[in-house]
Amino acid sequence: MDTNGFKELIGSANKRKLVVGTLVFSFGAFFLWLVLFGAKAETTKVNLEGQIILWVIIIMSMGFGGLMSWTGLTALQEIKTGKNDLIKAIEKGDSDYVVWFYENITQSNNGERDYQLWIYAADNTSYQFTVKKGRINEVMEFLAERFPNAHVGYTEAISNKFNTKQRV
Repeated sequence: MDTNGFKELIGSANKRKLVVGTLVFSFGAFFLWLVLFGAKAETTKVNLEGQIILWVIIIMSMGFGGLMSWTGLTALQEIKTGKNDLIKAIEKGDSDYVVWFYENITQSNNGERDYQLWIYAADNTSYQFTVKKGRINEVMEFLAERFPNAHVGYTEAISNKFNTKQRV
């Protein structure tokens, strides 16, 4: 893996975030449209608690979806324009920028596994993105080469030390 491959990897993770955020936002916008214009007569039959729940779903969907879309879009712009601090550190050879990184494997209800990479930087910035199973070791090796002083892997001791040090 090279720097361009890494850029593509984190770019695709942020594209997924943008797409999912847009879908969640659209779900909320659709329900908002239904309440305001499409299903007015039906919503008047719903009791107050039901209306509150419906409005909470609308607000949460549009809020979280909008936030996901915004963070995905801004991250893509930072990568494209060269303003992403992680990419800048890799390109400049700043081997002390990343202080700790590890993979986190989660298992979903259907038994499939997600491989997430968590990266913590010296400036208190953290990065998290999903990596395909076949590429996680390649990415870990790439980061270990670029940031040889960083702690690699998860342990409670490092987590406690880092969280205590970073939280002010």
